[in-house]
Amino acid sequence: MTRGQDWTYDSLPGLLESWPDAVVVVDDDEEIVLVNAATEALFGYSREDLIGQSADVLSLRRRDGRDFEVDISLHPFDTAVGTFVLSVIRDVTERRRLERDARHFIAVVESSSDAIIGTDLDGLVVLWNRGAESLYGYAGAEMLGRSLSVLVPPGNDDELPELLRRVRIGERVDHHETVQARKDGIQVEVSLTMAPIRDDEQGVVGVATTARDISARVATSSSSASSPSTTP
Repeated sequence: MTRGQDWTYDSLPGLLESWPDAVVVVDDDEEIVLVNAATEALFGYSREDLIGQSADVLSLRRRDGRDFEVDISLHPFDTAVGTFVLSVIRDVTERRRLERDARHFIAVVESSSDAIIGTDLDGLVVLWNRGAESLYGYAGAEMLGRSLSVLVPPGNDDELPELLRRVRIGERVDHHETVQARKDGIQVEVSLTMAPIRDDEQGVVGVATTARDISARVATSSSSASSPSTTP
């Protein structure tokens, strides 16, 4: 194809070869006249397969038939040999999947009746769900950036630093029963599970805490233990 051969010696192909996104240039007949290496990698076709073909051959589907999600930007431009459209195509399949997973995770967290709390390694709150609002009486806006130490009643000052220390070294703390303080000052019996939040290199970067109100269970157990036994 003559135009395809002309483009080979133009400055544009060399520039586009270093582009990280797929780039496809079509002429005014909607035939492909230029693609870059990222296009070959993304769609699974060689440029020899694509040059001279209708742009419909791509149809946002890889050569093996797999669909994927993309962002496309179109840039028409005029040259001495005609009008062309440069399409920049970015695969966003993984990004969209992560966004969907994040929305799903947030929905699950917000619907939980348990308190779910995310903190950094120093115990400063970065996530506070509705269950935490209900259990402790603090709104999320009140707790973001605030230390979990606000929940520690007098006399338990050493407990939180020790729990955080254990999680920082990678330990998971399961069903730790303790007493914590609500915003209104009422103390509540809770069962805490604390687990490390890890980054891609498996380093510990935060703490995920789940707290469950066990006051009713503790009261029942205490009542049973204190009830006098009867003998026939």
